[in-house]
Amino acid sequence: MKKLICIIFTGIAVVAGTLLARTDGLPLTGGVFEWGGKQYHSLLSVSNSRTNPHSLTGHQFLWDGKLYDSLLSVSNLVASPSWAPADRLPLPMDKALEIARAELQKFAPAIKLWKVREIGLSVCIQKIGSEEQIWYYFVRFETRYSLDRPSSEPLAPTRGVVVCVDMAGRPGFIETTDRVPSRKR
Repeated sequence: MKKLICIIFTGIAVVAGTLLARTDGLPLTGGVFEWGGKQYHSLLSVSNSRTNPHSLTGHQFLWDGKLYDSLLSVSNLVASPSWAPADRLPLPMDKALEIARAELQKFAPAIKLWKVREIGLSVCIQKIGSEEQIWYYFVRFETRYSLDRPSSEPLAPTRGVVVCVDMAGRPGFIETTDRVPSRKR
């Protein structure tokens, strides 16, 4: 009986260790996590990034038939200045746009003509026990290619390219996903 109990607890410990190693303490779909000895509440989902396991999904977009995630590094976000809507922005919008354009050229260097279709601010992390919130910019760019699609092709993800920039002026990164684009019907 003692041996059976020992085997069960060992199995539970292995499963728990595997789950914790998989997320490194970050919640799978938003929630409370600890970073640098402080607790945070994430309003974004943890990504399945192959290059940066400590990242949050800012936005998804469809480009050239593939689904992409525009991701933000957790370490960069928690080191970013907090912001409240009544305060002055730590990073002016024109500077965020300049950073996003530079990142866009890395993603699709062959395309020279882009139009800004949306610039937004979104809260992504709330510090626990504080009113401090960490926000980021997202900039959606479109080119003639993404504007000329037939209206009979409604797609769930945003068309065009979305680049995220944290309030310290660091761009996020873009990574293709393994998921198949879904269509709204």
